[in-house]
Amino acid sequence: MAGFWTYLRFIARRERIVSAIWAAALVLFTFATAAYFPSLFPDEAARASVAEMLKSPAMIGMMGPVYGGAAPSAAMLFSQEMSVWMFIASAVMNIFLVNRHTRSDEELGRLEMFRSLPVGQLTGAFSVMKFVFALNLIIAVFTTLLVSASGIGGDFAGAAAYSFAVFGVGVFFAAVTLLLAQLLSTSRGVSGAALAVLGLSYMLRAAGDISGSALSV
Repeated sequence: MAGFWTYLRFIARRERIVSAIWAAALVLFTFATAAYFPSLFPDEAARASVAEMLKSPAMIGMMGPVYGGAAPSAAMLFSQEMSVWMFIASAVMNIFLVNRHTRSDEELGRLEMFRSLPVGQLTGAFSVMKFVFALNLIIAVFTTLLVSASGIGGDFAGAAAYSFAVFGVGVFFAAVTLLLAQLLSTSRGVSGAALAVLGLSYMLRAAGDISGSALSV
């Protein structure tokens, strides 16, 4: 695809600060929380008490159903309480990222400048999604390594499952934003619609978890 690597390097230069801050914040916050969890719930009685609290409909709606039985491990509680917030943070990061390089760039005239050069029609969208994939993959890999080394317990496979679940959510909402950027005429409209899809997804998941229906799948 003509001009792909040039366009990708351009995106990487523009994102070297903003995306680096987002990535560092997500990875380091997850690591710090994982390292703190064993001292927060030091014994089985404390974990059982928290698990019982998480079984209320309000908490299930907020964080999903409880895993790990009556006395889950610290790693299970970490995944239970952190995953939904990391899903949201990853989704927001990717929504803003894709919007910056699609509809927002078109409003500012950058896309017209690039399209006047020998680049393919789909180069911009393809380059943005490649950057999104690479950024989210880096976040997932470092999150897996640091959570595994945090002392929270669990195993490498569990840390990878948590990290790549966040990866999947981020890439999904990047794709949603890219689609909305083709349908809507303003960057505010794109970001607002993408965030509305995120909010609706959260509410449908909450309703499905509370009722035990297929909406939570």
